Amino acid sequence: MEIQVKSSNNLLPNALSKNLTNDKINLSILIPVYNERHLVAASVNRVLALKSDLISRLEVIIVDDCSQDGSWNIIQQIAAHDERVRAVRQKHNQGKGAAIRTARDLATGDVCVVHDADMEYDPIDLPALLVPFIEEGADAVLVRAISPLPTGAP
Repeated sequence: MEIQVKSSNNLLPNALSKNLTNDKINLSILIPVYNERHLVAASVNRVLALKSDLISRLEVIIVDDCSQDGSWNIIQQIAAHDERVRAVRQKHNQGKGAAIRTARDLATGDVCVVHDADMEYDPIDLPALLVPFIEEGADAVLVRAISPLPTGAP
């Protein structure tokens, strides 16, 4: 994983300069969901298992974008068993961007991270994303996954 730091004013609603205590972050993980019943529980459980000395508080906001496959029932069960999870369902399908904005508007953490429900990302990488916020006062951290070229590729 390559981490790029971009610093700019007012990129995030909960500007960080203010709330860091003892170099720890209140982290909000935003999870947009649409028809992910086969993966959502495993994905959220991996996020909830995240442990790091850089995280003082973890909140997980799951926004279901009117899934038709039973995802919402699974999300409700997860939220009922873990107080760190907040479950929200859109009134009608609005797309991933709207689900992320809904979650962001509900977030109370110092830093918001988007985590897809399809297990594309591994939560074990999240603590590395927090370092630029703590050490450099970054407003945003952009991540680009880099995978090696297959053997024989140009």
